[in-house]
This record gives sequence, structure tokens and C-alpha cells, in this order.
Amino acid sequence: MFAVFDNKEKLQGLKASGGQVSSVNPARPAKKETSKMVRNKFFGIITLTLCLCSIASFSAEKAAPVKVACVGDSITFGAKIKDRTTNSYPAQLNELLGDQYTVKNFGNSGSTLLKNGNKPYWKQKAYTDALAFNPDIVIIKLGTNDSKPENWAHKAEYIPDYVELIETFQALESNPTIWICYPVPAYPGKWA
Repeated sequence: MFAVFDNKEKLQGLKASGGQVSSVNPARPAKKETSKMVRNKFFGIITLTLCLCSIASFSAEKAAPVKVACVGDSITFGAKIKDRTTNSYPAQLNELLGDQYTVKNFGNSGSTLLKNGNKPYWKQKAYTDALAFNPDIVIIKLGTNDSKPENWAHKAEYIPDYVELIETFQALESNPTIWICYPVPAYPGKWA
């Protein structure tokens, strides 16, 4: 799942809701996510990507490529992926979107969204590089490392830090659309 923040009103709604981003219809009871639902979400993302590619291909004039910054941790970076420069999700997204887009990987392994985490993304070169890239679209995939017990001790700071990160990117001259992805779940006993 992901949420899009393309204007300040949506961000204010995130602040007002205490950070609850939901696509659940309150009139329908919540369902347990099945593999079919996950597969449908995956195909939905692929469909969205293909639609973006199609729209871009109809452009009559050669405009500057749309700049996409993929911000995140080892999942974005592509840690432990064979040939991460080709097989990481930002590299694959760049391939799918084509010449009208420039997708850059600003992932940093082990990084946390939390400023008080054990390795804050805010203090990494990848963060300053992502800002300097002045992207048109930002995809944020942070939060998995924040769930480590030593980091989650600061859970009250998670939403305010996330909102501040979004606002930092929104303040750029390019006024980017921000996409935030839900963190991959971390299960008990998985952290060394």
C-alpha cells in the first residue's frame, strides 16, 4: 500500500488524523489480506506504472525527463540483490518508465526514518543527494528499521518525523508529488 501527498491539505489531514493513512471503507468491515489481494495490489501498481508510461509516450515535444527520487533503506538500496544496479526496485522502475523519466536510487541500508533511530536517514549522504536532485516525484520507503526495539522506543516521534520529511521534500523548488509506501513488516525475533 502507499499514499500520495501532492498538496499541503493532504499532509494537514495526515497530521490531524495522527498519521492514520487508510484506504479502508468504513462501511465495510476490514478483511484479512490474502495472497490474491496482495497480487491484485501488485498488478494495480504495475497498471499505474504502465499508464504513466503511456501518458508520457503521447507527449509530442521532447520535455526534460521527469525526475523520480527513490528514498529509503536497504529495500530501496537493493541490499543482497544480485546486481542491484539493475535489479533493485528503483532500477526496475527506471526501466519500466522509459526515457521520459530519470529514476535515481537514494536508498541507504539500515537507515531509519526516526531522527533518534540508530541510523537516521536524515544524517546520510543519500538524504542530501536526494534533496539536491530536486525531484518531481519522491517515493519514500522507510520504516522497517524503525521497528527494531531500540528504535521503536521513540515511536511517538515517528509520525512527526515522517511529516517533517515530507514537508522537507515539498519545500523544494520542484514542488514534488510525494508517494509514501507502507514499511515492510518486521516480525519478532528477526533482528540480530
